[in-house]
Amino acid sequence: MEPTIRTVTKEQFDQACATHQHTYFFGNLAKPQEQFACHPGPFELGMGSYPQFTFEAPHVHAANQEFNYVLEGAVKVVNLETGQEHMFKPGDLFSYDPGVRHLSKNLPGTRVLFFKSPGGNDKELLPLSPAIEAWGSSWDAPWDGSRA
Repeated sequence: MEPTIRTVTKEQFDQACATHQHTYFFGNLAKPQEQFACHPGPFELGMGSYPQFTFEAPHVHAANQEFNYVLEGAVKVVNLETGQEHMFKPGDLFSYDPGVRHLSKNLPGTRVLFFKSPGGNDKELLPLSPAIEAWGSSWDAPWDGSRA
C-alpha cells in the first residue's frame, strides 16, 4: 500500500455521528463504514455519539485495550471487577485494560472519542443482573457497589 494521508472532514465526522451511535473512522474493522477510507492498522479509532440518555450493557474485551476521551456530556462507568463507579466529564481520558468487565451510561449530548488496540471486534456481552438493570435505568440511579 502506498503511503498516504487519510482525512475525515468535520462535515463527514458530524454527518456520521448524527446517524450512528458508534462511528468507526480508521482501523482494523470487521465492518468498515463506507464513507471513510479505513486504515488497516492494528487499532480502531471512532466516536460514540449519544443524543439521548444511553445505557451500555455490561461487556468485556478479551484482547483490546480501550482509551476514551470525553469531548462533550458525561459518562458514568462501573468496573465490575472492583465494584467502583466513576464519572467522567469533558477533557477526561480513561481506559479499560483487556479483560475488565464494565458497563456505562451517558448523558444526552455526550460524545466520546475512542481508540482500541489491537482492534477487531472482541466485545463479549455479559448477563444483566437486577443491580445492573436498576443502575442502567436512569442517570441518577446509584450503583450498589457490588461486583456483579
